Amino acid sequence: MFRFEDPKYLYLLLLLALWAIIYILSCISRKRKLKRFGETQLIKALMPDASSKRQHIKFLIALFAAAMLIVALARPQMGMTVDNEKKQGIEVSNAASIMVMWFIIYQMALISFDVLAIIFEWNAISSIGSF
Repeated sequence: MFRFEDPKYLYLLLLLALWAIIYILSCISRKRKLKRFGETQLIKALMPDASSKRQHIKFLIALFAAAMLIVALARPQMGMTVDNEKKQGIEVSNAASIMVMWFIIYQMALISFDVLAIIFEWNAISSIGSF
């Protein structure tokens, strides 16, 4: 049997859907503005290091982390019997440790993307100087 101790927090997942819709609309608006600015090939040539995939990955990681936090707030429970015994701290501690772990993974991904950008930029600069 699977249930939530506080299912009212699951309504917060609707905010995540709203957040996703706003993100998609902002991506569409950004593409329209870039098209108005110039041709697609010219824009790609002017911004060779710009990556929309990286922005989408960052958003998906943040969205997933927020969804896991909301599910943790709802306190999922599994078992055959319902225990009315008061337990303090253990569930919040587990949720907090999971959120810290996801935050660390998110920060490591951001750092690795930045390091890769620096490496590729350095290679581009050093190849220009070899003429």
